[in-house]
Parts: sequence; structure tokens; C-alpha cells
Amino acid sequence: SWSDPLLHVMMANLDLAATQRGDLAALPRAVDHYRSADRLAASGTRNLDRKAYARARLGLAWCEMIRQQRQNRVDSVQLIQMFEGALELSDQEASAWVGFGVANALAGRPEAAEKALRKALALDARCTEAWFNLGYLQAEQGRPRDARVSLRQALRCQPDLLPAKQLLERLQ
Repeated sequence: SWSDPLLHVMMANLDLAATQRGDLAALPRAVDHYRSADRLAASGTRNLDRKAYARARLGLAWCEMIRQQRQNRVDSVQLIQMFEGALELSDQEASAWVGFGVANALAGRPEAAEKALRKALALDARCTEAWFNLGYLQAEQGRPRDARVSLRQALRCQPDLLPAKQLLERLQ
């Protein structure tokens, strides 16, 4: 039923994935579903409610990052706070650590970014987003050898990841 916060999280996750594939109209729907899940789960006492609340907060952080990047106006402090909030609710989600890492990279904090991305990989060694973002960060820091290793790992996880292929070619 629509009073189930996990249902809203699942719908939001589908819309967030569509947004990441380029469907800009899906972003507001994702935000609406995450907000509904957040509202419904915030006062819940069941373990599933707490899980839905944590995932809704994480989803809202990702939606905000995407929105800000699309508008070319990134508030890295806000993004760091949003991902920290999601991590306080559940620090076992690789995606939360990836977002926290990316937000720190956007804030010009490469050490904190790398630490967060490595935490994501400790939770999920096949996390394509963590490997790619780590490789990108390493390339930006002038560490091409490390970047190539990370990007190859990203491609082992997702062989058709075009941005990783392109960056790896530039680093060869």
C-alpha cells in the first residue's frame, strides 16, 4: 500500500536510476517518493521503518547532488551534511560512502574523499561507482598509475562503463 515507506523508497530508487540514465523528468518524482518515505518512516518503530528512513535520507542526498550538479551550483557543505546524516542512520551502505566521498571531493577535500570511497569498497568490493570515483580522484591528484588500477577495477565490475573507458584511454 502507499502507506508503506519501503514501497516509496523502491519507486524512488527506480526514478533515481532513470534520472542517472538521463531522464530529467524522473528526478522530481524520485524526490517526492523519497520525501513520502521519509515522512512515513520517521515516526515508525519497526526495523523496516528505520531502514526505509535511512534509505530515504540517502536517496534525498543523491537527488540533491544530481540537482546541484545539473544547475552547476554545488553546495558541497550541504551535500556533505546530507550524506553525513544518511551515514548516521546507516553506515553499512556503500552508496552512502560513495556520495560522502564525492561530496568531499567537490569540497576540495581529497583525503576525506579517498577515505570514504575506500570505506565503500570495504563494504562492497564490486561497487562500480566507488572504483570509478576513486580512479577519477586519483587522476585529478596526478596519480595516473593508481587511477588506472581503480578504473580497471570499475571496468571489471561494469565492462560497458564509458566514462571509465574514456578516462583510462586518456591516462594511457
